[in-house]
Amino acid sequence: MLHLRPPDTLAARNVGVRAAKGEIVLYVDDDIRCEKDFIAQHAAKYDNPEIGGVGGWIEAPSAKDPWKPEAPFVDSPFGCNMSFRREVLEQVGGFDLRFHSVPSYGEERELAHRIREAGYSIASATAALVFHHVTPDGGQRRRESQDYWKAYAANFVLLFRRTKPLPQQLLFPFWLLKL
Repeated sequence: MLHLRPPDTLAARNVGVRAAKGEIVLYVDDDIRCEKDFIAQHAAKYDNPEIGGVGGWIEAPSAKDPWKPEAPFVDSPFGCNMSFRREVLEQVGGFDLRFHSVPSYGEERELAHRIREAGYSIASATAALVFHHVTPDGGQRRRESQDYWKAYAANFVLLFRRTKPLPQQLLFPFWLLKL
């Protein structure tokens, strides 16, 4: 019997890459509002051929702190305001479908890690601002179920194993995750 993955954010992102016609793939959430020159701010960062991805700034009324990196480069962008070169996404294999889409944790960092390993940088677009209108119990933020926390732990372990050197992996006490 053929097992198909249920539709989710990660699978949709990979489908979007395959369907994209342009050189840049821009990801946003459905609950954002962006500034008028948002797309141009992302696009301007790609003048440098060493840039594989871009993370923009995020204001979220429900969050204590906005995500506004001051440095010209970041380790990882956030999904509601990020873009990548299509050819780079294809080169590194897109989003890893071994991550659970709910909760959304780790998949963007792991992808950014592979992009940096391929020799590209992730730029910060300080003027590419979105206002993320998040509700505490909306979308993928429902944390009441045990399945949510099991998936979160699985994403944490997968991110750790994919991005940390072997000596650090061997020293991490994974039994702590069972507490």
